[in-house]
Amino acid sequence: MTTETMIAVPAEAPQPADWEVTEETPREYREALYPRDDVIPSKTNPRKRFDQEALQELAGSLRKHGILQPILCREHPTEAGKLELIAGERRWRAAGIAKLTHIPVRIIAVDDLEMLELQVIENLQRQDLHPIEEAESYEALLAANKDNADYGVNEMAVRLKKSRAYIYARLKLCDLEPEARTAFYEDKLTASVALLVARIPVRELQLKALHEVTTGETEAYYSDEDGPMSARRAAEHIQENYMLELKRAVFPIAQADLVATAGPCTSCIKRTGAQPELYSDVESADVCTDPTCFDQKKKAHIARLAEAAEQTGQKVIRGERAEKIFPYEHSSPRGYVKPDATPWQHITKGKTYAEILGDDMPPAVMIENPHSGELIAVVPEKEVFKALADKGIKTSHEEHRERVKKEEAKSKLERDSRRATLESIHAAVSERISAGETLKHEDLLMIAQASMARLWNDHRPTVCRLWGWDHKNHDEVRAGVDGLSAGQLALLLMEIAIAPELAVSSYSTNEPTYLVATAERYGVNPDAAKKALRAEAREKAKPKAQKASKGAAKKPTAKGKVDQVGAADSAPDAAPAPKKTAARTKKAPPAPAAADHAAHQVDGQADTSAATENKASAKPAKKPAKRTSKSATAPLPPDDTAADPPSAAYANSYWPYPNPLPAGN
Repeated sequence: MTTETMIAVPAEAPQPADWEVTEETPREYREALYPRDDVIPSKTNPRKRFDQEALQELAGSLRKHGILQPILCREHPTEAGKLELIAGERRWRAAGIAKLTHIPVRIIAVDDLEMLELQVIENLQRQDLHPIEEAESYEALLAANKDNADYGVNEMAVRLKKSRAYIYARLKLCDLEPEARTAFYEDKLTASVALLVARIPVRELQLKALHEVTTGETEAYYSDEDGPMSARRAAEHIQENYMLELKRAVFPIAQADLVATAGPCTSCIKRTGAQPELYSDVESADVCTDPTCFDQKKKAHIARLAEAAEQTGQKVIRGERAEKIFPYEHSSPRGYVKPDATPWQHITKGKTYAEILGDDMPPAVMIENPHSGELIAVVPEKEVFKALADKGIKTSHEEHRERVKKEEAKSKLERDSRRATLESIHAAVSERISAGETLKHEDLLMIAQASMARLWNDHRPTVCRLWGWDHKNHDEVRAGVDGLSAGQLALLLMEIAIAPELAVSSYSTNEPTYLVATAERYGVNPDAAKKALRAEAREKAKPKAQKASKGAAKKPTAKGKVDQVGAADSAPDAAPAPKKTAARTKKAPPAPAAADHAAHQVDGQADTSAATENKASAKPAKKPAKRTSKSATAPLPPDDTAADPPSAAYANSYWPYPNPLPAGN
């Protein structure tokens, strides 16, 4: 008998056959037809869920063709004459549905740890293995090897041909609460978003985040998405609402006794720097992932400060009274002033209350800001104003209004003088124009420089790109404008006037009136540009569509899966080490082609026929690039790596970044 022999199993089968060892197999084994009822499923099999409809399909195949590859087993450690199933439980279950009394088995000698590792390896090669089942299998492997000091995540990653980041990310899924696991099994979460939720260590907060990412319902004032959050939006939301920068803590992060069970933040395992593989998407290593603990430490620290202040006789205001004094997060304290604040009455410019009063400053009281939790030193406003009055400094509102009135009179005088100057310029230039003169080159330069300076930031890059200028380098832009001829200045002003019409949004109804009119005057067809862009988009989409159709053709349906293991019973081949992808760099915009721009450059004394001759060669304006917020480029957590095999069932099809989402997400 060889390992390639197909064993068709009839309803009645002979007694178990003798076994033999082949020289090609590194592990000794024997193959036999064995009573199905004497094969007992393993309790350590990572796969816990079985699709009953798929099992019925497989049972139909087994009735027709039999089991083509033996089921991997070992002698049962506690029940004599029985076998314990290592791999192939789907076939074993389907054989029961097909009423096969005997099944082909391959019996090997392995201990408990070896069996568990074989089960993990075998199941990893199945595309329908759920990430949670995979995570639980890794957890079981670590638990089984807890007495082996040499067996940890590093050793597991080597043996399973996975990266450390991949193993850590999968293991973190074991921290999902039951409700989150259910949502994950029901495909309400992708693997990436599930990992984001799993990284929240507090049950109540994790369930709150689960609700928010699956429904899109948050306490935010505005969201541009309806329904479940995308992976990008979920990553932003959780970082903004469930992670806290330690540098902003009001308490000393190295203090160990603020919360007895937590210890110092600097060595806490819930700090992002303690698990860099798991939090590679978070820029800082000093970010707290447990807002509840953070809040407890803040309250403990404030309580200690308040107690110390009270012991020295200083008044401390907390609770409801503090909320009335600080009704809003960024409001000034009502009825109180901060010693380091500058008086709004402009009593002495640039000086604070403490600097003005010096030793005459009334004693401060401590108020707990109910929004930030900080303990703030303030002084009753009445006492401060009395101290100022004692020093001969008036602070009445009438005096303030009189001062403001004088300053407004000065401003009005300046406005009127500037308006009168402009009226005089208008009269002088109008007189020269009537005499046949035109604006001087210096005038056009001034107009162009002022127009560029006031051009919206959204449109400045587009205009600068046409002339080959770096829009961030203001000196380069100014020098570029100064070097233009009169005709080129006129063209620049025309482009500045048209630029605002390039902005298009889903809610805007503006029409590109000036853009279309100018295009028609210079023989440019706007529709041709739109058609060219659409054609280019279709060409770019073709390879993706072809790849998707090929993938769909190769991917087996859930009903048609037949668990014939074959070579998959062995460990997978070594995967290549993940390659680092170079960061994408933004290319500098090319300088405008002279021929393209020359068609529009109308110099005051140049022959305008040049524009007519270049009509045919004029190129349509490029569509402006969309703006992208900084947060949109924040990477997702390291769920999978490029070296790890994909799981198409959990691929995130709406990944918004240039590189595709790693497999398994």
